[in-house]
Amino acid sequence: HIYEKNVDVFITPSKFLSELLTEWGVHLRRVEVLRNFASLMPQRKKQGEYFLYVGRLSPEKGVDTLVKACAGLSVPITIYGSGPEKRSLQQLAAQLGAKNITFVPYANEETLRRYLTNARALVVPSIWYENSPITVIEAFATGVPVITSSLGGLPELVRDNETSLVFPAGDVDALREKIQLLWNSPETAQRLGHQAHEFAQTLTPEHYYHSVMSIYESLVPKS
Repeated sequence: HIYEKNVDVFITPSKFLSELLTEWGVHLRRVEVLRNFASLMPQRKKQGEYFLYVGRLSPEKGVDTLVKACAGLSVPITIYGSGPEKRSLQQLAAQLGAKNITFVPYANEETLRRYLTNARALVVPSIWYENSPITVIEAFATGVPVITSSLGGLPELVRDNETSLVFPAGDVDALREKIQLLWNSPETAQRLGHQAHEFAQTLTPEHYYHSVMSIYESLVPKS
């Protein structure tokens, strides 16, 4: 393959992606895992009062799992984003009587940051592969824990019961249990958020810059 002969190093944001390429028959000579980054924000002082989904409203994102999990709970949920599934998700919420779910269309980065900062936790219910979502890293950088499914590159980015809570993709009951846990125990959410913020200190723009420059320098022939 042309990649094998002409590319000295591949930089990938997850080990998962490099392993997937190998499964597809792309045998790489050298792979460096360099995770995505986000600017570190001040550790927030209080826990949020709602759970938040951020992103595209499309089938692979598993937002219907979140809607079903939250139906019947007295827990506020904000779904922030747009996409082809928005209308059907709103209809599903109405059919289930889930009046605790609020749909908010995407506005801008400032609004997104405000919603994220004030969330109890970010929920990532994807039922298809994620690589290394920036949104998860932004949550960590703000001190917000994550409830996430266990697909793709997510398990290597999050740490179950340390920075996050992990559930099997598509499992409505398991997701409901995780949401209820963090709603009933703000102390647990605070602990996870604090540890997430500490982890985010290794995922800053400065850390990324030094790491990528080190990789580039390793490719330059020594005189």
